Amino acid sequence: MSGFSKSFFAEKIEVQNLSAPMRADVFCCKVLKEISRSKLKNGLQEFKINSAEKKLSALVNNGDVIELKWKNPIPKFAEPEKINLNIIYEDENIIALNKKAGTVTHPAAGNWSGTLVNALNYYRCFESKIQDEFSILTKNRIAKIKTAKTKTKNNTAQSQTENADSELYRLGIVHRLDKDTSGVIITARNFKTQKILKAEFKRRNVKKYYCAILDGVPKQKQGKIKTYIFRSEKNRKKFDCSAEIKKGKTAKTALSAYKVLKTNGSSIKIITTLHGTDITLVGLEPSFLPLVKLSIEASDGVTAVSRFLKEKTQTNYHIDKDIEVINNFIDSSLFKPVCNKQFKEHIAPNNEKILVHTSNFRPVKRVGDTIRILDKVKKEIPTKLLLIGDGPDRSDCERLTRELKLEKDVIFLGKQDGLEKLLSVADVFLMPSQSESFGLSALEAMSCGVPVVSSSVGGLPELIVHNKTGYIAEFTDIDRMAKYTLELLKNEKKFNSFSKNSRLRAEKVFEKKLIVPQYIKYYEKILSQ
Repeated sequence: MSGFSKSFFAEKIEVQNLSAPMRADVFCCKVLKEISRSKLKNGLQEFKINSAEKKLSALVNNGDVIELKWKNPIPKFAEPEKINLNIIYEDENIIALNKKAGTVTHPAAGNWSGTLVNALNYYRCFESKIQDEFSILTKNRIAKIKTAKTKTKNNTAQSQTENADSELYRLGIVHRLDKDTSGVIITARNFKTQKILKAEFKRRNVKKYYCAILDGVPKQKQGKIKTYIFRSEKNRKKFDCSAEIKKGKTAKTALSAYKVLKTNGSSIKIITTLHGTDITLVGLEPSFLPLVKLSIEASDGVTAVSRFLKEKTQTNYHIDKDIEVINNFIDSSLFKPVCNKQFKEHIAPNNEKILVHTSNFRPVKRVGDTIRILDKVKKEIPTKLLLIGDGPDRSDCERLTRELKLEKDVIFLGKQDGLEKLLSVADVFLMPSQSESFGLSALEAMSCGVPVVSSSVGGLPELIVHNKTGYIAEFTDIDRMAKYTLELLKNEKKFNSFSKNSRLRAEKVFEKKLIVPQYIKYYEKILSQ
């Protein structure tokens, strides 16, 4: 049997003419001829011997009947996929874009989808305002038409057909970057431009500049590195490089000129302070993770604002480096209880209780939960909620307020200066966050004598002493947070005790006069090494 240009086939094969038992996959490949064992394995959907499911490694003998179903795992072309692209420049001939690290340039063995070409085919066909030659070819392939039937003025339809067949997976690609390398890639939008650009790259008329961070400092400030690139003997899917090449071995020559732009000499020390989102969110994005890990490991000293953040960093980035925990701090002479009677009467004219929340309104802050807490608390005590700040979730919070009919009880103040004056009018500060590396806004409230009701995530349990300066509930447990809030609002003695304890903890543990010397001592320690 032949015909492996087909995308799918089902076969029933009777084993014959064997002098000894043979592996099933070896026998199948001998009979089917045009398929390798690896290709058979990768596309196999069903495999039976004598109606029983077996592995390809099973032995077969004369008289056995093999049934198999196979689907070609290799697509006929780079199908369009909606993947965000960072377009730098485009016109009717080229698209210049910034490829992010982690993206393969074009389809090949092991990466038949999710590549830059898949993304470009989608962009050219469905998003770009410019209709180019390659978008037409791609749309024709989608419609199972191999080539465009329209002949150009130069009568080049036949040559374009040949080009299209030879460029099934690389339309527009004239050069490439490794999967883990980010940078600018120039792509063509038609065969004429592609031919011109390829020739320019081949003649080395295009200069490419790479910026790299090295572990160590080259002895020479500038120079040239000549290496040979060849297919790896250990892994045929990868390449190796060497300054020398074995006799008779096929290799490509690679020549790179380098110049050291900046060095971290022994006289300059680098100390990195970890605050939160840079580690727990942004830094875990695949394209940033290696750089963040390198930045931490290459630093002479590293500090974190909480034990939680230290442990999270060491776990997520597999870092053995010592990290010093030095908490965030507060200026207790600025953030302190003040009388703001006029503002309080304006917010709560009927002497309602006041809840407050400050944040950047990102989903991780769960601002909507503060509105749901108010809805439960208000059923027992007249209460207002101050929401200070702005961000992507504000419109959703405003909609939730309308749905719960709390428009008169939730006040959106937006971004504000003089936060200490606003916090002082509150009775309870709410922080139902999904993640907090420390909780600086909660510390600001505590310094103003406002007890905090929060979720038990991140570094918050290191800041808030449960049942002393505030309450801590499980993440998303709105009922529990509402109950704790009511306990403080209904029990004046308990509220006064929590308020006093909150202020005292801010002054005795997190005051800047206590924390800043810790930073200075640590800096001096690193400088003395």
